[in-house]
Amino acid sequence: MDDGTGICSSEEEELRIKRSIQKFYKIKEKNTTQPFKVLGILVIRDMHQATLKLSQADYIDGLLQQFDMSDCNPVLMPIDKGSHLQDGKSANYEGVKTYQALIGSLTYVVTSTCLDIGYITQFLSQANKDPRQ
Repeated sequence: MDDGTGICSSEEEELRIKRSIQKFYKIKEKNTTQPFKVLGILVIRDMHQATLKLSQADYIDGLLQQFDMSDCNPVLMPIDKGSHLQDGKSANYEGVKTYQALIGSLTYVVTSTCLDIGYITQFLSQANKDPRQ
């Protein structure tokens, strides 16, 4: 295993688990007082404020570049109330695989750090089989 992470209810429990793992594997611990990445997610721990911040800003910026959307503008609400997917009367979308890849990437972001885009991602995923323009 390359990376692993865990949360314990006490330092004693953490030490007990580490000792158990060390019986079988060599452990190299990261300095968690400094920001670090786990599975591409930036973890920022503030011991003084007792906070833990997760960020995928680099991953999201990479998606914007990959899907040629670096110049897009953010909006407060990504969909109008009452919007519906088209009924399939428009022309076929030629970038089906690209569309599916984007929805898959957004789903990863939703499940990891950005719950706020969950609804629109799920809404758009309904067109994964046959997206239309």
